[in-house]
Amino acid sequence: MGEEAVVDDVLFLENISCDVVTEGDRDYPIALKSYFGGNCPEEIYYMGRKELLGEPMMLICGSRNASDCALELARKCGMDAVNRGYTVASGYARGVDRAAHFGALEAGGSTVAFLPFGLSRFRVSRDIACEFDPERFCAVSEVHPSYGFTTQSAFRRNRFLIALSEAVIVIEPGDGGGSWYTAERAVRIGKPLFFLEGDRRDVCEKMAPLGGIRLRVTGGVPDLEPVYEQCAR
Repeated sequence: MGEEAVVDDVLFLENISCDVVTEGDRDYPIALKSYFGGNCPEEIYYMGRKELLGEPMMLICGSRNASDCALELARKCGMDAVNRGYTVASGYARGVDRAAHFGALEAGGSTVAFLPFGLSRFRVSRDIACEFDPERFCAVSEVHPSYGFTTQSAFRRNRFLIALSEAVIVIEPGDGGGSWYTAERAVRIGKPLFFLEGDRRDVCEKMAPLGGIRLRVTGGVPDLEPVYEQCAR
């Protein structure tokens, strides 16, 4: 992760302070309380624009080792979603996640990155640096700012993202891991699930039986109208 950094921790912390919102606070995300109930995290740490946590969100996630096709689809999905009034949410992993963040910022919209590690380890990635705007970005974590990555926190991060979002779009997921966990969890709790296979044609065979809805792509442009229709119901 270090070689991808363009802003180090100290500089970032000097310009955008890390703060915390607790479960009893008025601006604690209602969606987390509704989903987790008594098991919701007692504290949420954040950097950037906290108000984004209360806005309608669209979760866009997928493969870390994404094809160029998948990266472009993620970027366009991010752009389309913010143009329709959504904040884009994702996990800030390389590949599809960061492409979605980038698309949202490029289109002048906002994005939320939920991290599986403490905020003192956050870096502004080269993948989004040229469009990065702290007024349209919020980095969030449930763990103390000094904590490192754990597999458990990564899976919990995915659950938080699902809870905060109105719909889930999975793009070119790999053979296993977080994207499939997110898809299965979304269906289990009744969140609308959509997918784009990118260069992985086998994805359709697995995602459709799970309950995912395949989005059409015309001339390289994904059609998100079915997503918005589901969210409006």
